[in-house]
Amino acid sequence: MTQTTRNYGRVLYELGVPKEAVAEALDLFRNEKELKKVLESPVVQVRSKLHIIDQIFKTDMFPKVFVNFLKKVCENHRMQDIEEIFESYTIFYNKAHGIIVAQFYYVTMPDDAQIEKMKQYLCRKYQAKDAQIRLIKDESLIGGFRINVDNTEYDYSMKGRLDHLKQKLTWR
Repeated sequence: MTQTTRNYGRVLYELGVPKEAVAEALDLFRNEKELKKVLESPVVQVRSKLHIIDQIFKTDMFPKVFVNFLKKVCENHRMQDIEEIFESYTIFYNKAHGIIVAQFYYVTMPDDAQIEKMKQYLCRKYQAKDAQIRLIKDESLIGGFRINVDNTEYDYSMKGRLDHLKQKLTWR
């Protein structure tokens, strides 16, 4: 993520755009490849791009300030960064609302009670109000699990333990 996308994300957050509108727009850009392609294209005139934005984002789901933001991003020829801008917005939103986000890599899917305990642990450890855990299956771990939170990794996997043992033995 670049400083520019972080700046755009911060501005979008400070405009007070609802999280649901940003999530809906992100889904739209990810699923409608042609839309993103047209809005990024240097061949298509900016006036035409602004008209497209007006037509697609004119529903009640998207506030006028959000539509104007998209137009400004388009006028500044930054539509290729729109997904990163939305991800940056999410980071600012989560930080302001006390939400911690973790990636949980597993071999065997944890049950609901285990997930709830992990959320409680993460909330306590990071003084957060809520924890969101993204579950990712990873067979290469052999067993156990690995958690990534705020660029910190907690490795309780068999692969991690074997790698640690291997490193210890080669250093001797």
